[in-house]
Amino acid sequence: MSNANQNKAVKPEDSERIKAARKVQLIPEIMDFAMKRYADRPAFSMVLPNGASAGFDFSRLDELSNNFAVYLREELKLQKGDVVAVMAPNCLTYPIALFGILKAGLIATNINPLYTEPEMQHQISDSKAKAIVIIDMFSDRLDNVIANTDLKHVVKFSIVEFFPTLKKLIIGAVLKYVKRQVPDLKAAHVHFSETLAKGKQLMESKSIDVKSYLADTKTDDVAIYQYTGGTTGRSKGAMLTHKNIVTGGIALSQHIESRLDEAVENVLMVLPMYHIYAFILAATNTPFSGNNVVLIPNPRPLVNIKPAFEQFNISVLPGINTLYTGLLSEQWFLDLDHSKFKLCSAGGAATLAATAIKWKEVTGHDIIEGYGLTETCAITTVNPVNGTRKIGSIGKPIGDVEIKLVDDDGNEVAQGEAGELICRGSNVMLGYLDKNVEADGLKDGWLYTGDVAVQDEEGYYAIVDRKKDMILVSGFNVYPNEIEGVISKINGILDVAAIGVPDDKTGEAIKVFISCVGDSVSEEIIMEECRKCLTNYKLPDTIEFREELPKTPVGKVLRKVLRDEEMAKA
Repeated sequence: MSNANQNKAVKPEDSERIKAARKVQLIPEIMDFAMKRYADRPAFSMVLPNGASAGFDFSRLDELSNNFAVYLREELKLQKGDVVAVMAPNCLTYPIALFGILKAGLIATNINPLYTEPEMQHQISDSKAKAIVIIDMFSDRLDNVIANTDLKHVVKFSIVEFFPTLKKLIIGAVLKYVKRQVPDLKAAHVHFSETLAKGKQLMESKSIDVKSYLADTKTDDVAIYQYTGGTTGRSKGAMLTHKNIVTGGIALSQHIESRLDEAVENVLMVLPMYHIYAFILAATNTPFSGNNVVLIPNPRPLVNIKPAFEQFNISVLPGINTLYTGLLSEQWFLDLDHSKFKLCSAGGAATLAATAIKWKEVTGHDIIEGYGLTETCAITTVNPVNGTRKIGSIGKPIGDVEIKLVDDDGNEVAQGEAGELICRGSNVMLGYLDKNVEADGLKDGWLYTGDVAVQDEEGYYAIVDRKKDMILVSGFNVYPNEIEGVISKINGILDVAAIGVPDDKTGEAIKVFISCVGDSVSEEIIMEECRKCLTNYKLPDTIEFREELPKTPVGKVLRKVLRDEEMAKA
């Protein structure tokens, strides 16, 4: 029997809520669904490290996102299919901007706010974004980028947007004048609050029905360009449709609903919403469930999270191994009442067995591990929330996802044998923006993930290796070519190779091997250049100098040999 259908996870019966959710076709309709059921429930809250907090309900979110949609279409004159970038940490502006963009019939693209100028410029240019919503703390990076892109409009916002006026003024002044964390933006821009006021005025004066912007939008239209690493070292825009994201969100909501009550659950969102895992949870799953997303803008150090636990009864905690490991070493967390937890989930990176076992010992709760990629809207397989859960397993397929494990020739392997995991389903992307679909892993509707997995006799899958050279650091894709490209530009470098090595905290850490002319290059020079061009999680953790690196007869550096050496040491 084909393992595409064998041991499929048992699909629970549709509840009345799920039956209603299945009528949703477009992402903005999720907000209509939430408004009919949960209008007065809290939708998003945000807690700063000093304990200051603010939030709004679904009704307010719906109103403000409508205003922003009108501004984008009527004031900026953007048209269906135009792209708007959002460069934001976890904050209250993010969901308003996101739903506003999608309600306007536009395409959103999420940019990591920690990106360097070259990384920003690549994504903005590649996506052909015409507008950007950007946090003021990092907005000055635009000054050196905007001239080299198609950007026409800049909307700037503050981290304390939507806080009470007095708190907003005090915290804003401290950030700008005391901590000097808010630089000046020279490029022409408008403030987010102005866009909402203008949008509201235009909607009232013109009697605009926001739903008219979606009149010709179809479920297979692209909603998000979600960027992920590429084998060439440059990030690629995965084209995710309304159908991809909506059906994925419904499948996840149905899977976990038996663990949650009809009352409001507080979902602690430490993971960044520009990452696909958190994005799907915050943008689809929680509105379907009527839950409150408690946003943490900056979780480092982890004590920054403590005020959120003090103010909210946190019952749902999505995380990755790094977060769980870190919390287990925090005394304030160990002292909490963990009985309030109802669901702790993990994705984005493998959860170490030692972490899962200790978490269960300390909190009394399992970590429900799943697996997905940007290209599958973060949803492919998951362990059951009730019944048998296996540590080290990624569970079984969810929703309408089918899975096969295949060899290098595309033939299915026998159960228990390792093979590349390929999948298909409503959650799988259309392809990469402006790329050849088949060359980038989509063949006959099947996505070739590059991950090697095995399936046990009970139908549970486990990831055992990766075919590609990708390094996974705390759930973020890091591609060696990008790091090597930066380092190779330094004078005196002969050869460079970057690999991932096991790390208890981040899953993998980056180790770079270098050969150079004499002692002309130092570790300090290398790290200085990397910091200029690479985000923090892409920076090398270890640098090893060698006289010569292993190569093929034609001169290609053999990363596999270096990786095997490090694994032998480990």
